[in-house]
Amino acid sequence: MMKQLTRILILFVVILFLAGCWGKKELNELAIVAALGIDKTEAGYEISIQKIIPTEVAGTSKTAKSPVVVYTAEGESVLKAIRKLTTTMSRKGFFAHMYVLVYGEEMARDGIAETVDLMIRDAEVRGNVQVFVAKDMKAKDILAVLTHAETIPGSKIEKIAANIEANWASARVVTVFELLNTIVAKGNSSTVAGVVITGDPKKGAKTENIQTTNPDAVLELKDVAVFKHDQLIGWLDETHSRGLNHITGDVSSTILSEMCDEEGTYTIEVSKTSSKMKVKIQSKKPTITVSHTVKANIGEMGCSLDLSKPKNIDKLEKIFEKKIKNQMTETVQYLQTELKVDVFGFGEAIHRQEPTLWKTLKEDWNNHFTELEVKYDVKVDIERPGVTKDELIKDMKPSKK
Repeated sequence: MMKQLTRILILFVVILFLAGCWGKKELNELAIVAALGIDKTEAGYEISIQKIIPTEVAGTSKTAKSPVVVYTAEGESVLKAIRKLTTTMSRKGFFAHMYVLVYGEEMARDGIAETVDLMIRDAEVRGNVQVFVAKDMKAKDILAVLTHAETIPGSKIEKIAANIEANWASARVVTVFELLNTIVAKGNSSTVAGVVITGDPKKGAKTENIQTTNPDAVLELKDVAVFKHDQLIGWLDETHSRGLNHITGDVSSTILSEMCDEEGTYTIEVSKTSSKMKVKIQSKKPTITVSHTVKANIGEMGCSLDLSKPKNIDKLEKIFEKKIKNQMTETVQYLQTELKVDVFGFGEAIHRQEPTLWKTLKEDWNNHFTELEVKYDVKVDIERPGVTKDELIKDMKPSKK
């Protein structure tokens, strides 16, 4: 009985200590950060944070004021610059709810390894924070633009990225944790979506920008930044970035169009894709075969074609198989000849399938990549052709004389 009482007493004392709130942080003592921007300066780094104004984003007491405010500070290190923000802010920055991390292009070209390491080390920053590069501009300017629909600009960037990834396939969401893994990997280089300001950045930072149906500045995700190790070395345009996503199998849904003989277009809606990479050794050299399958539906028929005939469905499938294959081929050739880095994960595929060979290639993989032979096996399957009985376009269009 005494032993049981002693155990109960010990448990009771432990519970009292566990119920304490020594590490508590009151919301009215914190500055909630939605986005963090990092730019390069002569002195080191310029840090910009997008702080949320709670009264402007929640409740019924909203006014016409800006929902966020941007604070900046410079320092020899990122951490020092962040701490230096306290000289202009009445509350300590709280990064647990941060949506995005944006690098200025100059900063990205200089190297981001140390800053990515800092983000991972900081227990307050989530590993799934999305990363972007401000193309041809500073991150500070991106954070200052006020946006429609999404009150918090940092959230707007995050949701545009998710929307593009799900419906257009010209970019892929990359998190801080994923970026770190690719930086240290030897068989794959990093890619990060680019973000730009379309319009006047100065006007975009004013509240008038969100008080009109035709804003002076909008945020747009454009192109994809390519890194070698931790340094930005170039950009992929929309065509090449879509080719990249087809190769890696990161296409959830998208639209593909192709001209027909009568000045119209065939358009299909891609509903599902999958990709596999198979490594084959020929003369002690690896060859990669990318097998890419696409499930699609007829989205728009701007040409007269009788879809009730299986041979015409087969014709469309061949047209888009060729289009996707050309897109993939051009993307690989561009990376092999211009940027000379493997962003496709071909090296990782060799590592998994031919580990012995990989040991001889990994230290100089990017040079081997430029000479790598890549083959493509693309299969398009049109599952739903839509209306098939009548040639509607032919019936509706006036005949040309």
